[in-house]
Amino acid sequence: MKNPEQQVLGWAQKLCLYPGTKVKLVNPPDEYLQLLRDAFLHVHIMQGRRIKKDVIHWFVSDTNSFSHSAENVQGELKKDHPLWLFIPKRTTKSLNKWTTTAVLHGLICTDSFVLLDDWYALKFVSKCS
Repeated sequence: MKNPEQQVLGWAQKLCLYPGTKVKLVNPPDEYLQLLRDAFLHVHIMQGRRIKKDVIHWFVSDTNSFSHSAENVQGELKKDHPLWLFIPKRTTKSLNKWTTTAVLHGLICTDSFVLLDDWYALKFVSKCS
C-alpha cells in the first residue's frame, strides 16, 4: 500500500501537475488547496486571463455554471492541453449530462477518477486539437 505522500504524488501526475506547471484553479475546495500545499508540487497557480495555462482544474456543482463559462475558461488553455472538471460525487448519476454538455462546447472526455472521496474528476481535451 502506498503512503499518503506517494498517493498525492500519484494523483498530482495524473492531473498534469508537474514542477513549473502553470495551473488555473476555479472554485477549488479548501481541502484541495491544502493537498496542493502539503504536496510541495512547485506549480504556478495563475489567476489572470492573459497568460495561457498548461492545465485548468475547475470545480463545478452544476452543468449550468459550467455551460455558462466553458468557452471563456477554455480560451485560457494552451493548445492541446487538458481541462480537468471536478464534479461532486453525488451528481455522478447525471454523468452523461456532464459529458454531453462538454461535447457541446467542443470537448471530449479522455479520463476520469475519484478524488478526495467527494469529487469525480473528468479530463477533457479539445476535439479540434
